[in-house]
Amino acid sequence: MKKDYYIYPAIFDYAEDGITITFPDLPGCISCAKTEEEALFMAKDALGVFIVSAEEDNEELKEPTRIK
Repeated sequence: MKKDYYIYPAIFDYAEDGITITFPDLPGCISCAKTEEEALFMAKDALGVFIVSAEEDNEELKEPTRIK
């Protein structure tokens, strides 16, 4: 089912060579960046591409994990 918006938690893993962004609820949805500003942009971009692709393929998206 398509929605107007999605909210999924992202994990930003900082290392000396950059930032890796993963979405635990969406296996395979991964990106990377050099700065925090770029990481936020890349996270939104990766999530958008992943969701559009899933919707086009009629794949069901897992419900996001609730953040405590």
